[in-house]
Amino acid sequence: MLKYGNIKRIEKNNSIIYAELPQIPGTLVFYRKKNERENSTERLFLDSKELTHIPLLEGEEALKLLSLKNNTIDRIQNLVSLPNLIYLDLTNNKISELENFQGMANLRVLIVGKNKLTKIKNLDCLNKLEILDLHSNLITNTEGLKSLSDLKTLNLEDNLISGLEDFMHLTKLVELNLSINKIENLDPLSKTKNLNKLYLAKNAISKPKFLKSLKLVIFFQDFFNSPLASKIDRIEFGK
Repeated sequence: MLKYGNIKRIEKNNSIIYAELPQIPGTLVFYRKKNERENSTERLFLDSKELTHIPLLEGEEALKLLSLKNNTIDRIQNLVSLPNLIYLDLTNNKISELENFQGMANLRVLIVGKNKLTKIKNLDCLNKLEILDLHSNLITNTEGLKSLSDLKTLNLEDNLISGLEDFMHLTKLVELNLSINKIENLDPLSKTKNLNKLYLAKNAISKPKFLKSLKLVIFFQDFFNSPLASKIDRIEFGK
């Protein structure tokens, strides 16, 4: 890469190199020298690097954790060489679509908060996912969750969600954050029998009909849009 590539950036005394190759113009290739990679074989933090796209990660097949927070990345791509990845954090970027997760069947944690998502889609190949965090986006509904049967924690805080779809498939869900949305009806959650923490601040819910049958702690902090606001800070059922 040093011989044929156009070097764009060098960090840590020449141990980390960003380059552009003639055969893939416009795409950064990221390379860590052996000694640098051995210091953290399974973890890589590329936060706040002014990246406009996810670089190709040369020789990083052993990675389990990749963090790309606080960049201006607008697309999920160039991750096919990371078959062992378990944790991916893309918080605070400019991503508008969930896509290109093929070859990432081992992913357990996906964080795409503070982006520009409008839909939950293309997650069918992530059937081992346990934690999904999509807070602070522009999502309007929850269609696209049905394949995530192992999901335990879901964060959808601060979106534009009014209806709840596909929750009947999330039988292992334990914690759900729906705060700061436009939800009126909670009945679609009736199949989530393992749910024990539900965050509902700032919605428009008037009567949580089915919830008394569940062993559940519900948090209504700052639940200003609900008639329950003046009466309840926290409800505990099933004790």
